Amino acid sequence: MTKRFGDNPQLKALKGTEIIPAQAPNGGTDTSGAEVAAGDDISIKLLDLMGLRVNTVTIAGGVATVDCGYGLTRNHVLTLTGNATLVLGNLAPASYATEGEIRIAQDGTGSRTLTLPANFKALGGSDTAVASAAGRVTVLSFKTVNDGESVEYAMQESA
Repeated sequence: MTKRFGDNPQLKALKGTEIIPAQAPNGGTDTSGAEVAAGDDISIKLLDLMGLRVNTVTIAGGVATVDCGYGLTRNHVLTLTGNATLVLGNLAPASYATEGEIRIAQDGTGSRTLTLPANFKALGGSDTAVASAAGRVTVLSFKTVNDGESVEYAMQESA
């Protein structure tokens, strides 16, 4: 009998070096910035497919756009360097869920605000504003099952 992953299959299988062959559903760029045409052969790292990559969100023109990677990018970090409005981009297509978590940190100045979209609906007991003190962290977890028509969220300041 052959053991494919040796003595510890879980650790070796999730090491991050495995890639899964696939075809690009539409054009764009791959993770290294190379052009990809629809139908091109691509490979996806297992850890990317599992949504474990951490995406850094930047603020441009007062907008913090969270790239959800069509449901594959779930973990995000955002440092508030100015007041911003949150936008979710690249949601999973209809009939698929998009969920994620954003770690929102105040910069050294603090008192920055983050305006949530009108379609965000707070779960009971959730904060509705980020912590305002300099350096404080707020964690926002979100999920939509209807292509962003409504987004349920829970938000709390981190200890």
